[in-house]
Amino acid sequence: MAVLRLLNTLDYLDLSGPRGVTRNQRAESGAVPEAVVRAISELRELRTLKLGHNQISAEELRTLAASLSKLEKLGLEACSRIDDQALKVLAEWKSLKYLDIEETKVTPDGVQSLKKQRPELVILSGPFVPDAPKT
Repeated sequence: MAVLRLLNTLDYLDLSGPRGVTRNQRAESGAVPEAVVRAISELRELRTLKLGHNQISAEELRTLAASLSKLEKLGLEACSRIDDQALKVLAEWKSLKYLDIEETKVTPDGVQSLKKQRPELVILSGPFVPDAPKT
């Protein structure tokens, strides 16, 4: 992560995880290390950040949002810890213009709420997991 600190003018970073693993394997990989989140947060010129297929949480997104005021595109596809609570953090990230939250745990209601709060934000979402039938 020390290398990232040397790249302080970086404007695009793709730290997406492996795509050839199952959701269960991804869930076992654990959270994004705090040192990685801190290193990313120092890249103040970032405009595009791809973190798809990782275990990033709402709290880690809050840390990044506080530092990355120029970030416009954020990829969180297939991040199993991204849910409607994370959308509340993302709604406050005013510089965001494009958000990919496909294959996450967000609900259609959560996406609609985010669209109401941030109508200018382009959101790529779905497919949604239907609720289990009630017995």
